[in-house]
Amino acid sequence: TEDGVLQVASFDDLMATKMKVVLQRAEAKDYRDVAAMVEAGVSLPHGLAAARAIFGPNFQPSESLKALVYFGDGDLKSLTAAEKNTLVEAVKTVRDLPKVVILSKELAGNIG
Repeated sequence: TEDGVLQVASFDDLMATKMKVVLQRAEAKDYRDVAAMVEAGVSLPHGLAAARAIFGPNFQPSESLKALVYFGDGDLKSLTAAEKNTLVEAVKTVRDLPKVVILSKELAGNIG
């Protein structure tokens, strides 16, 4: 930015994006990112709810949950047992999704 301030997405935004991405491609890097965020305390249910808020009613959280525990596609066999376990256990805990409200459709205000 012009003022030299770095702008980054929140963990919630990143988790929401990953929930959509795992439906579009089966790449270990995305699953590793999700596992790392879960290990860091980022809420999977909140990420799913945020994805639904961002991507609309066509986004089906249940499909992301299924994808997160299926390791037969792409390079997902390269995930460690610990990463797989983190994902499986996180998916097992998902019940109801919280209500998520989009605060802004922009990362930052008008720049420039």
